[in-house]
Amino acid sequence: MSNWIHHHRNNKGWRSASAWRLFLVALRRWLKALAWDLTDFVRFGLFKEHLKPKTAAPAEAAASPVPAVARPPASSAKPVIFASYAVDQKWTGSHRYCGGEKVLNALVNLLRLHGYEAYLVTTDGKQAGWLAADAPVLSVEEFKAMKAKTPDHRCVTSWIDAHAFLDGCDTFYYWDMELATSADYQFPRLWDYVASGRVNTIAVLNRAAQAWFQTVLDKTCAVIPCTIDSRYWQPADEKRVPFRVGYMDEGPHTAALIETVRARTLADGLTLEFHLIAGDEPKVIAQMQSCELFLVTNIGKSPIWGEGGPLGPYESAACGTVSVSFDLLGPWESIQQDYNGIVVPRGRTDLFAEAVSSIYQQPGRLKAMSARALDIFRSAHSMEARWPKLRQFLDLPETE
Repeated sequence: MSNWIHHHRNNKGWRSASAWRLFLVALRRWLKALAWDLTDFVRFGLFKEHLKPKTAAPAEAAASPVPAVARPPASSAKPVIFASYAVDQKWTGSHRYCGGEKVLNALVNLLRLHGYEAYLVTTDGKQAGWLAADAPVLSVEEFKAMKAKTPDHRCVTSWIDAHAFLDGCDTFYYWDMELATSADYQFPRLWDYVASGRVNTIAVLNRAAQAWFQTVLDKTCAVIPCTIDSRYWQPADEKRVPFRVGYMDEGPHTAALIETVRARTLADGLTLEFHLIAGDEPKVIAQMQSCELFLVTNIGKSPIWGEGGPLGPYESAACGTVSVSFDLLGPWESIQQDYNGIVVPRGRTDLFAEAVSSIYQQPGRLKAMSARALDIFRSAHSMEARWPKLRQFLDLPETE
């Protein structure tokens, strides 16, 4: 399942992915001509100079002061939290099978479980209705009206182009879920938000993204992997079907990958059922619960950054279903190699097929890996396991 929606790919100027890459190539060549290395460029602080608050000359400051926006303090009272990725009337902030929405939706539900008033915000106040449990939702206009009456509040987004929402926020908390986009055409807007002081704190889904943000933006960044609603993502042993292997359609490469795995397993004397998992979240949960193995066919959106999450390894582990995944950034946050799953180099479909076959050729291995996957998920990746970091990220009171 895609971790985030892609749009605005055909915009001109800074919004062009190819233009941004060409700019970086040209910049690097220029630096080499000056006998500099790009790492020195960052180390010398030239990037960081642009992120320092810009102050007017004394005379100008007296004529037109620019008030500082204060970061909301954590207090004993519970603030209201608004979460959104709403862009405009077309990209309303709720779309079927949007992984980013699933994560924000789970965040709102988790906040409510801890006694906070929290809402998902869309431009029209509606949700697509595909999740196991829709969070309470407000329209952008309802959000602005409530925010004006609520001094202690938090605004959080996972999409830096969420204009409809962010235009109503003085400051906001940014939980980046797709470095392939935020480091590409969204970067100038992200840079401006950080430089202007409108971003309170930043969180990302994996360590590689954390390193990028802290190096390029010179801003502390927390790692908070995908949060899923573990009230619904649970194991159901009575539904498990022996030798059933699940997968999702992640693009044109999916069919060829499955055929490669099927051919290898047949050659090794195995007869597996390959089951396409699709549909609304309740249906997807039931199908995942019926599978022994889940093939994460996602190959990512970027040859450099891959995929931020993705959700698949977390969701399968929540059901006690073992994952086999390509080497993207996200799976390494949830899969310990050959312990609770397997990760193979991206593009190596032969090794992917070999990994599937090897699991079934070693008696007891699948059962042991399933138990470990479930144990690790419950202890490290459930909603409650995420709560301490999410609370710190949003500057929420430590006592409830």
